Amino acid sequence: MFDEIFKRWIETGQLTENDIVPLFLEYDQEFLGGKMTAEQVIFFISHFQTNYYPMMCYILKRIGINRGKQWEEMVSKDGTIICRFFTKN
Repeated sequence: MFDEIFKRWIETGQLTENDIVPLFLEYDQEFLGGKMTAEQVIFFISHFQTNYYPMMCYILKRIGINRGKQWEEMVSKDGTIICRFFTKN
């Protein structure tokens, strides 16, 4: 599932609420030993209402780097990401 979300994020920049749980679980598996359950993530996000987009981007970047994925980001003068694209698959 991560690869599908990652590819969509690179190609379109689009993330949805449905991506939150799989990304948190993937991050937990990749870096924290995989002890978290989907129920725990759902409890966490239901009690801490915030903008999860920056966290999801952070997770995608960290896991992408850890798995050797290569991409570039084109950024405007004010720091807004214009687009992302793969440099190597």
